[in-house]
Amino acid sequence: KLGKKSIRDAVANFKLFVKYCQSRQWIIDRNILDFKFPKNFFQGENTKPKWMPKYQDVVKLVNSAKDPLERALFHTAAETGVRLNELLGLTYSDIDLKSRPALIHTNHSTDKWNNFRENFLKTASSKRRVEISKSLALILKAWMKAQPFPKKAGQYRLLFGTVSKKMAARRVKRAAKALGIDWKNGISPFRKFSFSFLKDQQALTDKQIMRRFGWSNMDTPNKWYYRDLDTNKDQRLAAIDKMLLN
Repeated sequence: KLGKKSIRDAVANFKLFVKYCQSRQWIIDRNILDFKFPKNFFQGENTKPKWMPKYQDVVKLVNSAKDPLERALFHTAAETGVRLNELLGLTYSDIDLKSRPALIHTNHSTDKWNNFRENFLKTASSKRRVEISKSLALILKAWMKAQPFPKKAGQYRLLFGTVSKKMAARRVKRAAKALGIDWKNGISPFRKFSFSFLKDQQALTDKQIMRRFGWSNMDTPNKWYYRDLDTNKDQRLAAIDKMLLN
């Protein structure tokens, strides 16, 4: 079965062929160039369940990182759940360690070639501020201090400027393999983990979760991102044991 990307690429390439035909003055229907996929054409695609790491594996992976870069990268990804292009687009000025709690502001991103995109995000709701823990604030403070000359993009000092998308995936897979964890899909599972954990804890309202993750609704995350991480096993079993006790 062809995936969404393959179908889109096939149509785009066929349009290039149509343009080539026109340039040669061959007879072809130019209305093909005006074709656009209907809004819900791909609805129901990506029905394959998303892989989700176990709660214990994420905690072990994040807390076992010894390399300062990996410790900062993994912890930020797992706790904030920011998208990979947002993670690699973070700058020093996006990190507010003076606020209480400390904050990460998402303002920039990187493209598929790892180029820095100033003030460019996926959607309007992607521009947001994310509250972070005291432990992550300390990790980021130490990481920024450890980089005397961080890579720059124009006026911006990049938080993870030496890391590409492929490098981030290699690092997390290598770290997981060393711990005996079968990890898939690079950095992206951290976003699903972060959402699932916070939803399980019921500590944030739906609106607060949407603001934190840069979503305009809960339909997609509830359908494709959420997995029960089984973090309440002891409480759940205790409640079952007490259900019919007099």
